[in-house]
Amino acid sequence: MIKRETFEMGKITSRRLMIFGGITIASLCFISILYWNIRNKNLLTLLMISPIVSVVLTRIVTKEGKAELYLNPNFKGNVKWYIAAYFLTPVIAYIGALLYFIIFSYDFNPLGSLCALEYKASSLAGYYKLLFKMIPVAVAINPIMCLAQCFGEEFAWRGYLLPKLCKVFSPWKATLLTGVIWGMWHSPIIVTGYNYGIEHPVFGVIAMIIFTTVIGIIAAYLFFKTNMLLYFMRQ
Repeated sequence: MIKRETFEMGKITSRRLMIFGGITIASLCFISILYWNIRNKNLLTLLMISPIVSVVLTRIVTKEGKAELYLNPNFKGNVKWYIAAYFLTPVIAYIGALLYFIIFSYDFNPLGSLCALEYKASSLAGYYKLLFKMIPVAVAINPIMCLAQCFGEEFAWRGYLLPKLCKVFSPWKATLLTGVIWGMWHSPIIVTGYNYGIEHPVFGVIAMIIFTTVIGIIAAYLFFKTNMLLYFMRQ
């Protein structure tokens, strides 16, 4: 009896995953084709929000309802994880940038960066002073400015896909698979050169998959620790 119930639950989970995947791929293809043709950045915002539509439609089609939404803001005992979700990513990003320029020091040209050129920084002292002012503001404000788009992705990847995959695989395998799928989902936009340029589109996709897998591990860790979605605050 137990085995039969487990088998039925597995079938239901697989069906939900297939429907979610089908809707997600269809919307990705449609929006990506539009973007390839008109290169309107508003389409990228729409693309980031589209995964949440896939979740909602899948829940409606499969009659899943509102079960396991992971939206309860459980502050008790989780304040430290809220803080970690907000500040961990920029710390990792800055450490990554530091390591990159230590290894590839010949690429280090602060005054040639887009930020320096945009704000017309004429000296290293002026540029570093500019960064000293901008970085704290960016760390504090950026997540708020992009909250809707980031929630659209996180509600799908950690809020829906990851828990479903955990019913099929171990949490570790499900986490890695979610990170890879998340990265591959970006590939139609990556090959246009949006993130890494157009010179090496394949390596750009690989770089994105590595990035989303690493970040996905952090997001999944926070999810498993709190049983709620936190990482959308920091994407």
